[in-house]
Amino acid sequence: MREEAGQPLHSFAGELILELAEEDKLAQAVGQVLHEMQAALRDLRLTSFSLQQAEAIRRVGRARTKLAHFVVSRARPTIGQGDLM
Repeated sequence: MREEAGQPLHSFAGELILELAEEDKLAQAVGQVLHEMQAALRDLRLTSFSLQQAEAIRRVGRARTKLAHFVVSRARPTIGQGDLM
């Protein structure tokens, strides 16, 4: 029987198969973690976009309110324009 570094060939092959199986499990675990990280990053991008969109909507609302106040203040007659005389 042939020996590799003092081990029978079938024992060496068995250990190699176990190592390959462990590497495959590790590769699968890394793949799952990578998939989860990509999903989390996608969620963060969506959250960031949603927050930016919400802030833009608030800014539009503030600008609309300021414009409405300006229009109302310009439409009111003020004392001293000759309307009361």
